[in-house]
Amino acid sequence: MLITKKVYTFNELIDNILNMKSEKKAERVVFRRVRHSVSFKNEKFDVVCHCYDSASLPEKIEGINLKQAESLYRQKYGLPFPEEVTMLRERYGLTSHRLSEILAMGPNTIKKYERGEIPAPALGHMILSLYDDHVYTCYLDLAHDSDKLGDKEYESLKRHAIETVAADPCLRVRSFLSSQCPIYERPCDLNGFKYLNFNRLTAVVSYLGSRMKLTVESLARILFYVDFAHYRLTCRSVTGLAYEATPDCGMRPYQWDTVLGLLSMLKMVCVHENFDQNTGYTAGVESVCSIEVDDFSDSEIAVLERAVKFFGSKNPEETIAYSMKEAIWTKNHDTPDVVSYQPNAFMYEWMA
Repeated sequence: MLITKKVYTFNELIDNILNMKSEKKAERVVFRRVRHSVSFKNEKFDVVCHCYDSASLPEKIEGINLKQAESLYRQKYGLPFPEEVTMLRERYGLTSHRLSEILAMGPNTIKKYERGEIPAPALGHMILSLYDDHVYTCYLDLAHDSDKLGDKEYESLKRHAIETVAADPCLRVRSFLSSQCPIYERPCDLNGFKYLNFNRLTAVVSYLGSRMKLTVESLARILFYVDFAHYRLTCRSVTGLAYEATPDCGMRPYQWDTVLGLLSMLKMVCVHENFDQNTGYTAGVESVCSIEVDDFSDSEIAVLERAVKFFGSKNPEETIAYSMKEAIWTKNHDTPDVVSYQPNAFMYEWMA
């Protein structure tokens, strides 16, 4: 077996793809993607390997290749993703140290899981049980009975769980969406291993809408490109939306009308009628709340800016037609199935 000239780490690969950095004796970096099995925790997972130049697969596969296998491993065993652990902790207003104590774990356990360490199945399932507010209050009861929580803190945390969490309209609506569309219940390969967060989705709409005119249908296709392009770079989508190849309509978020309707109900976006002499009446969409996500990563900003530059001058019909040229749509438009990010996100070259 030949050894590739260079094996990029995860961050190096993203940096090279975004900036197209050259090797000293080469005009540009050339990547080769090959379907291959990668070992992760003594198990084999079918991934799309990224190789440098035209050499065959390296003996040791790093970076984005390993990230794919790790995500598939978490999905196989129902283990939480780092973003999930953080989301559940913040949902109840806890520090990582306090949540570790309440769950009777080591003092730094939750912090390690938020940083990417993979929990054992029993501990991972314990963390995921926090999706149920009633289970969380049971953990509070146990922590109080064992004197890990004083009376005052116990009452405060329990009141927060009952009143604040239960009264959060985003959580109630999000729970409804998950019950109707199980794909959005947890991160998986169908939503780019990302938890669908309404605030973050609205922030993406706000980011795009502040730089270009959006309609309901053009936004649907642009979100597809943003999510799938980012998955190509990091093995994570930006929004957590799932997508389907709709007949005669190109790529579109799964249950798009439902998702958009829920965002409108929450007064996070506004859908309004627009008239254009060339396209006639269209349904415009824009963010109507002041949600700002200041933690967009460099790769997320790069993909969002690429979308603005590429689609900003296109009308909705052109954007829809463009998405119908994708191999992902051609392959899946005659089936009712939701399109998996893994490995389909590597089939097109929009971000190349």
